[in-house]
Amino acid sequence: MPTKRIIVIDDLSVIRGFVKGALKHLDVRVGEASGAEQALAMLESMPADVIICDLNMPGMSGETFVKTLRERGDQTPIIMLTVEGDRSVVAKLLQAGIQGLYVIGAPLFSACGGAEVEGRSGLS
Repeated sequence: MPTKRIIVIDDLSVIRGFVKGALKHLDVRVGEASGAEQALAMLESMPADVIICDLNMPGMSGETFVKTLRERGDQTPIIMLTVEGDRSVVAKLLQAGIQGLYVIGAPLFSACGGAEVEGRSGLS
């Protein structure tokens, strides 16, 4: 079975490194983007099986990134990273099309219910 590809999008390299380290025990390839615009360009040539994206970034926000991706017809599962636990923010993100939310400070696997990455439907 081919290795799954995950793209981590965050403007802070330390957060990208943390997420990459948390995923190292899985049989996945992890790509990194420092912003939403860079990630959109990467996804055109290298599709991902899962996207892990920061909500608050300079330039295009994570919410706008999700909306842009969905408008393009891309249904790649997205887990959003945020420090915001506000229910209205969560509701907005779910409506925009994310599959999971990780509030920084909570255990990482709670973001996907402990699910293993098994393709596009693995986190839905």
